[in-house]
Amino acid sequence: MHRAGTGTLKTLLGLACTSLIWGQTRWLPLAADTSQGEIPTYLPSYQPWYDPLDTLPYFVSRLGYFKPYLGWPEGVPSYEAPWAGLPASQNVYLLEKPPIIWTTAPYTRVRFDQSSRRTQLLAVKHGQKLRSWGGFTLSYQRRTREGEYVGQLTDHWGAAFRAFVRKGRWSWDAALIWNQLQDQLNGGVVYDTTEGPWNAFGKASQPVLLKQTRWRRWKRSFASDLTFTLAPRTYLHLSAELSQDHLHPESVDAQNVSPLLPDTLPISWHLTQTWRRVGISFVHPAIQVGLRILETEGEADRLLRPWRHPGLEGWVTGQSQHFKLEGTYRRLLSPGAPPPSASLKGTAYYGLFSIGAGYWSRNLPWLAYQYIRSSLPQPNETLLQAWGEVTLPARDSLQKPLRVRLWTTRYQAPWRWAGTFYRGPAQQSYGLTVRGDWTSSKVGLALGFTAQHQVGETRWTSALPALQGWVQPFLRWRLPGRLPLYELGVRLSGFSSFRPLRYDPLSGLFYPESGLPTQPAFLGADPYLVVQIRRLIIYLRVEQATEGLLRAGYYLSAWYPMPGRAFAFGVQWDLYN
Repeated sequence: MHRAGTGTLKTLLGLACTSLIWGQTRWLPLAADTSQGEIPTYLPSYQPWYDPLDTLPYFVSRLGYFKPYLGWPEGVPSYEAPWAGLPASQNVYLLEKPPIIWTTAPYTRVRFDQSSRRTQLLAVKHGQKLRSWGGFTLSYQRRTREGEYVGQLTDHWGAAFRAFVRKGRWSWDAALIWNQLQDQLNGGVVYDTTEGPWNAFGKASQPVLLKQTRWRRWKRSFASDLTFTLAPRTYLHLSAELSQDHLHPESVDAQNVSPLLPDTLPISWHLTQTWRRVGISFVHPAIQVGLRILETEGEADRLLRPWRHPGLEGWVTGQSQHFKLEGTYRRLLSPGAPPPSASLKGTAYYGLFSIGAGYWSRNLPWLAYQYIRSSLPQPNETLLQAWGEVTLPARDSLQKPLRVRLWTTRYQAPWRWAGTFYRGPAQQSYGLTVRGDWTSSKVGLALGFTAQHQVGETRWTSALPALQGWVQPFLRWRLPGRLPLYELGVRLSGFSSFRPLRYDPLSGLFYPESGLPTQPAFLGADPYLVVQIRRLIIYLRVEQATEGLLRAGYYLSAWYPMPGRAFAFGVQWDLYN
């Protein structure tokens, strides 16, 4: 838990969310969703009006609802492995542990977003101190989508409550989180192989060839933490957590069979995974070490198998002025459990420069192990990475530092064949990633892009775009003697051509497949206008404004349908004191 000094607290609250720009006072929104302190802090202005699916700078912007590309640690782009389960693509909408909002006066943030695609977002955060020694935080969000893609229906909502107490040398907090997700997909592959790839692009709607799938997911957890202050900046931390993830596909209809799964699947089945964890850790500025006892239990019906695995996991972090070393290790102890997972990462710092290397070995998603019928050892997916980075510090609290990173990765994912996972071919990549923003008095630029080169591409490996990312220039101004602050900008996002993975709605898996049409290069533009009146933000944006202008076609590709042009608006209002 981070502590904010009394001087910092009085300074920020006394400023009443103001900052000096152009020699005048500007009102800024308070950002309650921060993990860097116990009081609301500032966020860059370009953050509030974008979907969380688009906030990853190394991500190919809006490939579709089911996105195969995810990021590894440190923002190096990779792809979601061929066996990755459907729940992984939903995690971006899950409500997580709410922050501690350490303010005397009540603080509330309300955000509403509406799109012409019949998508809505309502999010509310509220936090306050009931006494000088404690308080609570409440969070709620609901996102609905209907008709954004072919036959898609999405209804995701979540609620969270967190209470916290600090008295003397000890502090305690507990959090209860509940997420419920419902999705329906009629189709998913909207490309008719008899038409040819280019003819498919010109159609505003496509016949549904393959599958109809409907599923629900519940994810809930309870966590409690107790912290004792042993000395200044030295703590003993006790934690306990109980979490459960339940997946229930309600209907599945397949006209062709996935090569990854058995020939048939039941119409209705259940998967439930439960985690229980109890841990202790020691925190000091120079070293952090922890140990956790855990148990994972799985319940399934019909085709799938139940399991129960106790285990241990530990972590250690050591750091000095110029060096930091981090390591983790987890092992499940019962026979038939997945193999151990581990990571080791070291970073050296000198001024604006840093170099580092890391190794990650992690288990397959738990859903994948349900289809293994072999007694052979099952390999992990592994990543070996090295990088060098230059960081240009931010000028003020309104902007993020600009980071330029050169990196290389060697990635290896298991490949399933005839009921057994084998170690797949290694994929070597070299790249350059730039992320951050730059602002002056009236103009600014935010960007996040990656240029990379892959070595040894085969039909069994993914083919990531050589260039992907976004850039967002904007202009700010204010009329003389007027309070509103205006911001006009555009987000340009796109990627170069590449060969996509295939998506299987029956299993929710991505995997390489030869013969798929090449994904053509894409460049999209989302212009927007923001009006900010003190702590009230009103924003308008046009999504996919260039759709149909550069070339005909409603869908970006046969395998990843792209939504057409849409108009969206929203408000974000911070109610403070």
